[in-house]
Amino acid sequence: MSTLEQALGLALGMVFGVGLYLLIAKSGVTGQKPANKPSRKLSASSYLIACGLGLGFAVVALLITGIIGIAVAAGFIGATLIAFLRTRRQAKIQRANEECFPDIIENLISRVRSGSGLMSALAQSASTAPPAVSAPASTFWRAVQVSGDTSACLDDLKAAWASPTGDLLIETVRVAHAAGGASVVEVLRELADQVRRDRNLRREVEAKQSWVRVAARVGVAAPWVVLVLLSLRSEAANAYNSSAGITLIVCGLALSVVSYRLMLSLGQVPPTQRVFKR
Repeated sequence: MSTLEQALGLALGMVFGVGLYLLIAKSGVTGQKPANKPSRKLSASSYLIACGLGLGFAVVALLITGIIGIAVAAGFIGATLIAFLRTRRQAKIQRANEECFPDIIENLISRVRSGSGLMSALAQSASTAPPAVSAPASTFWRAVQVSGDTSACLDDLKAAWASPTGDLLIETVRVAHAAGGASVVEVLRELADQVRRDRNLRREVEAKQSWVRVAARVGVAAPWVVLVLLSLRSEAANAYNSSAGITLIVCGLALSVVSYRLMLSLGQVPPTQRVFKR
């Protein structure tokens, strides 16, 4: 069978395989997502792009190496690239949203000391945060002005932020608003110190666990680099294109994915849980 015929056959197989994979991912088999988790369903355009990338990666790898197994692995990488990049982008946005709360608390303390009302100071302190934090804060302040029910508005803001640190801030503001007087600044200062200690501890743990992620990437990539180098030899290409060779590569791909996910799970710092979630 010629390389072109192999490429065409592989393209048809990739259309079915990638389509099935992304259809399962799109259907949301994990059930209802938590309120603080972004949606991971694929749009129609993302679905088509993922299929195109999977096919493109597979065909290019087949034309370069001539090994069907490597083409299958390359097609899998291409098909999951969009989901991988989207997950990384969502994690980066969520981290940025969470990291803004210490500045909000410090700004809130300054505004309260200068004589601003607690609720208006909370909304104004979040005005410079990312949109996912600042927009609900603006909605919260308008709702407070219209209804005057600060407790219900704080509950709505907590649900919109869906953040562990945001929960602590809102419940602290609720207690400080009920207590009033000079204790407001003192309570907020204690919260700021607690959040700062938690942030420093988390950064230290994440720095120590980073070597696990590096080891996982190196451990998974190294065998595939060796395989690509071996594919440059014609006798190795013939061996890997046999049924046993294709089975070996596909099994190796599955083991690589499982081991990589396992290593990342072992090196992942558990996320902060929402204690005051309703």
